[in-house]
Amino acid sequence: MFFRQIPVYVVVLLASLSLTSAHADETDKYFSLAQLQAMALNQSPAFQAIQDQVDAALAGVSTAKAFPNPEIEVSSARSRPRLADGLTSSSRSSSLTQPLDLPNRRWSRIDAAEAGLTAAEANGASNRADLLALIQVRYYELLRREAELKAFQE
Repeated sequence: MFFRQIPVYVVVLLASLSLTSAHADETDKYFSLAQLQAMALNQSPAFQAIQDQVDAALAGVSTAKAFPNPEIEVSSARSRPRLADGLTSSSRSSSLTQPLDLPNRRWSRIDAAEAGLTAAEANGASNRADLLALIQVRYYELLRREAELKAFQE
């Protein structure tokens, strides 16, 4: 799972928030839950990698819909005799081929690429929900700890 390292980032972010808020004036602002979630979504390398996977799957769909390109092959060879009185010769060949893109094969390729896109989008949505839920849990744990500290100090 991509978010195995995210709790470390979240804990560091929230710990720095609590340390700065403990030593700050009352005029300093706290980060809201929505701000923390937005920062995590914008700055998380794991989430950006998941977004890149969705973009790659989308490009895969475009590629699957494309017709195959013709192929050109050019080759030349030179043969040398093994015996001293043999003849040397050279040969050259060139070919141009156009793969036939049969409809059933093309549709299967497109369907497979679209299924890959659907899976990448579902994976991204799942990991996004996991990340947002984790941040929410850590945020409310921080608020609870701050309330416990305040109650302890009274």
